[in-house]
Amino acid sequence: MTELGTRTTDMHIAKLRSKIEKNSADPQIIKTVRGAGYKYEN
Repeated sequence: MTELGTRTTDMHIAKLRSKIEKNSADPQIIKTVRGAGYKYEN
């Protein structure tokens, strides 16, 4: 994936977090998995 594609994904995840997380600075629903991507926890 290109750097542009990576940043686009990051921005979409940030927007989702701001809408569904109580505290987007400490996400509990959409977590970052270093070296792999993102993980949804319900």
